[in-house]
Amino acid sequence: MRWHDDLKEAVQRELDSRKEGQQTEAPKETIIPDCLNTREAKKYWKRLQKAGYVDEHWQRTKKCSRRISAYIAKKMADVLGITAYWKSFEKLWNIKNLAQEKYKMKEQYNYPKRKDEIDEIFYE
Repeated sequence: MRWHDDLKEAVQRELDSRKEGQQTEAPKETIIPDCLNTREAKKYWKRLQKAGYVDEHWQRTKKCSRRISAYIAKKMADVLGITAYWKSFEKLWNIKNLAQEKYKMKEQYNYPKRKDEIDEIFYE
């Protein structure tokens, strides 16, 4: 089964449980798209985790705002050579319109304050 089928099932279970007024436990393992689950990508995930931007399941932490998320997604896609990446990060992090966030950031030249720290994570 492909990762997006697993993700759709997990989302449906969550929606069903919310309808019933129940809370579900967080998944113990995050389903990662193949393009973000390579050996090279894992190197960057570990660096992001060490810096406090993602947790052990590669989910955003409180330190990782929408703007920082969009910046990280773009940087990681660039270093990994991924061309179609916005949907992968949006599904992974359950966040919408990352591409628009990045576009707005670029147009207003309003990059995250931690831009340089993030850039260092992606340098060899």
